[in-house]
Amino acid sequence: MDRPFSADRRDEALFRRAGMTVLESNADYGNRSQEEAAAAETELEELRRMVRLRACRCEGQLDALARQAMAAEEQRVISERVSHEMDAFREEMRLKEEAENERIRHLYRGLLGPGSQARETW
Repeated sequence: MDRPFSADRRDEALFRRAGMTVLESNADYGNRSQEEAAAAETELEELRRMVRLRACRCEGQLDALARQAMAAEEQRVISERVSHEMDAFREEMRLKEEAENERIRHLYRGLLGPGSQARETW
């Protein structure tokens, strides 16, 4: 018995009559699968590239923020040191002024004599 249609063609005709889409042959299916896999790999590689780019940007921003934080910390330490030195300087000046006033009082007491109680404005 001579068949005018091969098995694949018969199936195609049957599905066409039933209103269904025609099945692909194994070769077509394999080709389509390979194309889809290649497209998925390309998309995956593009996503990886984008992730690397974003990671680099994030690292750059992190480095910039770290430098800013270090600069702020250095500024804070310098400010604390200057404040401490200024406080020490003020205390030293107060003590010197107090000692100088006491020296001047003592000098005036010596000049005016021990019995006189001159006005001390110092």
